[in-house]
Amino acid sequence: MTGNGTPGASGIGYCIFTFEGGDWTRDDFDGLSRGFDLAAELGYDYVEVPSLVYSAGPPRTDSQFLHRLGRVFDLAERHGVPLSAIFAAAALLDPDTRETEIDQLTVLARLVSTAGVKHLPVTLSMGSTPPGTDDASELGRIVSEVGRQTDSAGVRLAVHPHIDCPVETPEQIEAFFAAADPETVGMCLDTGHVQAGGGDPVAIAKRYADRICYVHLKDVDMSAYRQATGRERYKAFRDPGQGDVDFRGVMGALRDRGYQGPVLAENDLSPDPATSMADAMSYLQRELSAEGS
Repeated sequence: MTGNGTPGASGIGYCIFTFEGGDWTRDDFDGLSRGFDLAAELGYDYVEVPSLVYSAGPPRTDSQFLHRLGRVFDLAERHGVPLSAIFAAAALLDPDTRETEIDQLTVLARLVSTAGVKHLPVTLSMGSTPPGTDDASELGRIVSEVGRQTDSAGVRLAVHPHIDCPVETPEQIEAFFAAADPETVGMCLDTGHVQAGGGDPVAIAKRYADRICYVHLKDVDMSAYRQATGRERYKAFRDPGQGDVDFRGVMGALRDRGYQGPVLAENDLSPDPATSMADAMSYLQRELSAEGS
């Protein structure tokens, strides 16, 4: 997993949405430009940004949606740093809005495919944390059809287990992927969110080896996470190597299954995105070299 600079193959990327201040409801193109610039300077192979297709916050008009994508595509081209993905979220449990949410995902997939993007990582029904596994199973069935539509555009749907959503705990992850069609729905493995949700990222990497097509390498301080509530919990996420995730174990599991997909470092609410990006590159270069030797 050492880079050749091609999204969808090997390499190291970074999720640069923190350069927008962690606010997923507004655009900060100057912040994103700084993220692209630093990614190029540090030698990252690709970056990920969010689409801002979210249910939270005021609805975005078609013009706002297209303007953001246009700016992001332009920044990637000007800085010479490819996009590995445009991150999205969809609230698919409400039948009254489901069709709209599905259309947003499928149109997004068709648009980003024109920029060479091959993956669409997505969280499902964020802000909804039902107990049990019924909603996770329902989402698995619903998303299978969405994946068929994105596949037709050459874009792989990669569902992201995430805190504060119905696909969070190990039991919910199991229920979701048991119901989702393996031919059309992959997994975005986020090590920090899996651990925060009560799972073992190494075990998940092994258990879902055939489903993982996209990886976020994120750390988490579990002591800080357990003591916080609400949005403050997101401040417990850390740069890789600064928390409780067993990255050598995760990367060993990925290596053993011959994983060649995108691998991106991430820290949801870093107070210093530039330092986080530099520290992550140094850490992952050391770990990937040691793990592959």
